[in-house]
Amino acid sequence: MILRKLYLKNFRAYHEITVSFDSNFNVIVGKNDVGKSTILDALAIFFEHEMVRIDIADLCKWADDYKIVIGCAFEVDRAKKYQLDTTKQSSLHNEFLLNEDGLLEIWKEWGCSKQVIAKSVKTYFHAYYLEEFQDNPLIFLTNEKLKKMYDQMNLSTCKDKKVNAQLRDALYNSSQNRRRKMMLINTDKEDSKIVWKYLVDELPLYFLFQSDRSNQDSDKDVQGPLKNITKKAVDEVKNDISKVTDIIKAKIDEVAQSTIGKLNEMEPDIAKHLEVNITTKSWDSLFSFSFDDDQGIPINKRGSGVRRLILLNYFRAESERKNTSNRNVIYAIEEPETSQHPNYQMMLFNALKNLSENIQNQVVVTTHTPEFAKNATENNLIFIKKTHNEKQPKLIEVADSKMKEIANTLGVLPYLKKVAVCLEGKNDVSFLVNLNEIPEFKEIIDLEQITLIPMVGSNLQGWVNNDSLKDFNVKEYHLYDRDKDGKYTSAVQKVNGRKNGSKAKLTNYLMIENYCPPSLIEERFGIKFTDEEKNTWGNNNIPSLVFQKNSALELASIKQIICAELSKSITKGHLDELNCWDEVKDWFLEIKELDDAR
Repeated sequence: MILRKLYLKNFRAYHEITVSFDSNFNVIVGKNDVGKSTILDALAIFFEHEMVRIDIADLCKWADDYKIVIGCAFEVDRAKKYQLDTTKQSSLHNEFLLNEDGLLEIWKEWGCSKQVIAKSVKTYFHAYYLEEFQDNPLIFLTNEKLKKMYDQMNLSTCKDKKVNAQLRDALYNSSQNRRRKMMLINTDKEDSKIVWKYLVDELPLYFLFQSDRSNQDSDKDVQGPLKNITKKAVDEVKNDISKVTDIIKAKIDEVAQSTIGKLNEMEPDIAKHLEVNITTKSWDSLFSFSFDDDQGIPINKRGSGVRRLILLNYFRAESERKNTSNRNVIYAIEEPETSQHPNYQMMLFNALKNLSENIQNQVVVTTHTPEFAKNATENNLIFIKKTHNEKQPKLIEVADSKMKEIANTLGVLPYLKKVAVCLEGKNDVSFLVNLNEIPEFKEIIDLEQITLIPMVGSNLQGWVNNDSLKDFNVKEYHLYDRDKDGKYTSAVQKVNGRKNGSKAKLTNYLMIENYCPPSLIEERFGIKFTDEEKNTWGNNNIPSLVFQKNSALELASIKQIICAELSKSITKGHLDELNCWDEVKDWFLEIKELDDAR
């Protein structure tokens, strides 16, 4: 299951709001005290995380009724079947338990009457259900009631009326109008309770790392897991420990009995009332846990940034250890950049981004500093803003408005030099930068003097630069893949039609990857190209060709390896071999020409 939406009603500062999530990486941006942590806490309450408990103080002061609702919507396998009774399985889709978007939406509701939070929580499916059965949802009904309804409708399609799922199928299919609407279905009734029991074990695991923790290796949430590990280790060697314990007890008893014997010689009345009582402590209590560096300095004596960095990664390792059932995992990390040097901030960002690229992981972080936000893409960013004329914080969701608001809020400024080279994406930027390391090209122009902007799928910093180009007297050099469909032809014509000296062109070969020689690709991926493939090299879709011969990697990974890794090994000899030396050289000469004209 993948978390796609969070719904809040009457929770803290939020009167009613829905937050959408990317399936991999999410960066929640906003000023201090705007409600970022509230979102992580709400998720913690929904997933019953031990670090956050709901109480009456969580009731929104703008609440129009005395209840708090926290709902989550998940992307699920719609065809997956669950055991609803002893003989039949049914899917959430077939039982109409998904919402209007085909997501599994679960609401948890706490009553707050008389200024006291309810001890028990009510759990509902928020489902797009058939109106015909809204008063008596079929998932609630016993076999006897289903049969009665079935017989009253004179149906004859059910093969076995002892099977509830078959009866429900027949009744659902008999519906005349098929009109549906969103409604709440209580999970505490009959078969709905059974379905929920199965689903609870499939929900993602939720791990929360908070910003205001003390960050000591003596923390309960650090020592607690270690004690569990220690108990398990002790249990695995309990037979050996038992032998050692018996030996020690025997030695103690021997000394004690000898002492009583000597006492008996002096005072028999005292000695006869004494007996040996040997007590032992738990073996796991003999162990404690700390991190020391190679100079023997414990983590508690290190700087707060180092402490947080170490414990953040302990948190990651512990999360993986706990996931024994191979479920999806949501890593929620509050302000990971806290107390970190900018270099460490980028290391953390890249590590968390890579963590999110595992299909089973989702990462949700909060931040109010530019370094994290400006490296996230538009679909990764969630922006929350306080407004004076509205009671609750506001989500800015329109792409351009969101990016502009974040840039203004965090002070992310355009980073532009005299000339901007605009390419399709990050892979193309990496490829061109690596080609620039060839000495002959470096002598023409050093690209470190130039602003390089990926135009497609760019992050916030790239978006800021793109949006600002029109406001600055910057000359642009656009280099795009020729591609078979010619999708960039009009863009090239538009740039070349400007009056400010900017220039654009398409590559002669199909795409940037075609400028990497076959020999490097063959060696890296363990494949062989045919003579025909080599002879038509410039017109082949190289990543797809590699994927056909070695499907162990995804296309995106193949492109990244060619552009970011193999391009570092390209030499003048390779480009001569591909008959493209002069073309590539012209790219750098044209960039140099624009730079000289400034």
